[in-house]
Amino acid sequence: MATRQNSTNGKPKSPRIQVVLPELICEQLTMLANNESRTVSNMAKVLIQEGIKKYFEKETKPQISSINITLECILQED
Repeated sequence: MATRQNSTNGKPKSPRIQVVLPELICEQLTMLANNESRTVSNMAKVLIQEGIKKYFEKETKPQISSINITLECILQED
């Protein structure tokens, strides 16, 4: 579960998580971060955000495709 802390001015900070990575993934993440002039933590955040976005885009596409296929089948029957 993500933990949330407060900053010195009392505002809540963004939730924090801890991840254990295999050595190779950690090295690759560090290389990507250096190539993009980011911190390793920020690079991980960006990659997680992109992965989640792609996951949900993929999840919604089959539903739309199946609707189109159903409509095509109905139209062909007429």
